[in-house]
Amino acid sequence: MRVTVGLVALAVFAVLTGPALAQGRVTGAVSAGPDSMFLGDPSRSGGAPVPLTVPLVLSWKHTVEPNTDTVEHVVASPAYDDDTVYFFVGNNMYAVWKDSGAKKWDAPLALPDRVDSTPMIKDGVAVFGCRNGIVYFVELGAKSGSFAGEFNIAREHTKLPKSPEEQAIPPRVQSSPLYHNGKVYFGASDGWVYALDMASQKKVWDFRTKGPIVSSPAYWNRGVYVASLDGSVYGLTEDTGKLVWQTTLENKDLLVSPVITRSKVFTAAGKHLYACDHGRNGYVRMRFEAKGNIVGTPSVAGNAIIFGDSEDKLYALDIRATGNISYQDRDSDYILWQLPPEESNGKEADKPAVPVDGLQQAVKSTPLVSGDAVIYRSGPRQINAVSIKDGSTLWHYQLAELAGQETTEEQAAAALAQVTEAARLAAMAGTGTTGGVGGLAGGMGGTSRFSRGGLTRSGFGASAGAYYDDYGRAIAPTLVFEYEVQASPVADGDNLYVLANDRALYAFSQKAADAVGPELEQAEIEVPGTGEQRTQQNLTLYAGIDEIKPETEKPKIRGALPVYVRMVAYDAGSGIDPQTISASPVSGDEDVRWEVAYDAAGAYVWLICEQYRGSRSRNMPDGDYVVAVSVSDWMGNESTRHFAFTVDRKLPAAPAPTAGGFQRGGFGAPGGGMPGMMPGGMPEAIPGMPGGMPGMPGGMPGMPGGMPGMPGLPGM
Repeated sequence: MRVTVGLVALAVFAVLTGPALAQGRVTGAVSAGPDSMFLGDPSRSGGAPVPLTVPLVLSWKHTVEPNTDTVEHVVASPAYDDDTVYFFVGNNMYAVWKDSGAKKWDAPLALPDRVDSTPMIKDGVAVFGCRNGIVYFVELGAKSGSFAGEFNIAREHTKLPKSPEEQAIPPRVQSSPLYHNGKVYFGASDGWVYALDMASQKKVWDFRTKGPIVSSPAYWNRGVYVASLDGSVYGLTEDTGKLVWQTTLENKDLLVSPVITRSKVFTAAGKHLYACDHGRNGYVRMRFEAKGNIVGTPSVAGNAIIFGDSEDKLYALDIRATGNISYQDRDSDYILWQLPPEESNGKEADKPAVPVDGLQQAVKSTPLVSGDAVIYRSGPRQINAVSIKDGSTLWHYQLAELAGQETTEEQAAAALAQVTEAARLAAMAGTGTTGGVGGLAGGMGGTSRFSRGGLTRSGFGASAGAYYDDYGRAIAPTLVFEYEVQASPVADGDNLYVLANDRALYAFSQKAADAVGPELEQAEIEVPGTGEQRTQQNLTLYAGIDEIKPETEKPKIRGALPVYVRMVAYDAGSGIDPQTISASPVSGDEDVRWEVAYDAAGAYVWLICEQYRGSRSRNMPDGDYVVAVSVSDWMGNESTRHFAFTVDRKLPAAPAPTAGGFQRGGFGAPGGGMPGMMPGGMPEAIPGMPGGMPGMPGGMPGMPGGMPGMPGLPGM
């Protein structure tokens, strides 16, 4: 589909009247904040209350029993109070002791439906939403949780007419509650934003958008901000919920909660991160185009806003950025760093001594800013910590293999159809009329990109809140919140909590001890077979050379190059430090050299022998070979294992294997492919496929990519 630049309208429905959202110091008494809340504070900045020093060590792990009746993709992040951590898996709420991970409650609190809402905890009461459309108030007792009240969205607005699209959406509360000054704010699938009194649990006010709300509201300076799947960001007054401004974006996939900093409201829709003016009618001042969809809420660290995308990249962007920016803008001063790095300013990034592949995977949770580090989940199994300053790796930890049910492509497609079927039917029928078109195109007549003609306020008339493609078809959201977003890491004092998709809550500490080195196991050697096929044999790993006796049965190979050795490396304490991996010959021809690499997606250590004596010789000399492989964890504990094999060039060529080789993900293991960054001129290899949720199916028309209309800069 042809994409027209500038298909964005900034629908400004009210101007700032009075001091409600004016810039300045907040006045009035403010009650103490909650013990725990999604992203830490009302502005959703995502910072840890007490800075953690990485690397961290696993303190304990609490795993719950699987529920075979449901898909247990976890969305809600853990919450905590003084001595307890609370978390949801499926329909159940669990409570465990902070110091040990042991059960605090005799039995979990059972909910009528799944919970995707991160609890807010205040004065011993947890507040969270449920997919049955109810916000629950739960008293957190010493032995169990007890229901202390509820707010049912199905009982609200029963007399208001509903469109076919609204009738097709089931009542759900997936938004994480916001607490400020005695009130609780949240959004719901009925399109309404609610403000409840915490003490009485009664409604104070509500405001209607034109689409479901799955993200969480944010608060700053007497204003409440919310993003709706109608494609708009709303600025509302704290006391009454009156609309101050509405900005309509070019994509309806607003799964990301607003983040407020430096008088800007940041939010994301699809691949784009936007910065809207806080108190100036919500004008879009910046749009950043990421490589993939942004589904995790950004975090703020000083002058940087940090976020990831579904295409395995993590970004640090200057919050003072203006204009239209892309991750491909290699010379932009506004891009502080991005991982993996694009070539910037003509300089190549420093290459590590040990090549690492698979470290970056889809970032579908909120990064946690803690001290000098950004801690985030990458893919379904990795926890990474990088420097805020330059994005360099500070820590990497591999979670256990997923043992529960995983979301299938069919299940994700079914969920998408359930949520947006009515809107899709409307789109196919071409209902609605295209309203006014704003955007950058209007200002391109002059020499300046930001000439005053670049802002159009015509909006969409009677269809405000809808968005249309080039052919006048209504565009529905294309992502499903509960299948895209993952639980975010949470920090409290000395501890980091991560709720993983294996139904386990992990607790990491900066004070826990780790005196045990990594484990190396499941070693295999792959050599050329007949034709262009390759074949594999198992290798035995030995703790010491003295275990390898002359009569020890060793795999025999013809010595044809290249030879690959792959083994699994795992460390339950502090994780594998890839830059400590080494391989050295113990016996055999001393001119045979092994290069090493690490595949973080599958936790594989790779040894590659491509050349002999630095020449193009394609065979190893005959003889017995013993190789030592060493690797350390982040606490410096080292482990060494040995393997042995025999080269006999008189052997016939190995037969073709029944399965593909390492380069094609052999042995049926995720992440089994050769890393795509091998040194020494290795033939191009196919990277191993990481595990995790399959990509969302397509089918919707391509999203327009126009730049939102930019207001004229002062003095221009």
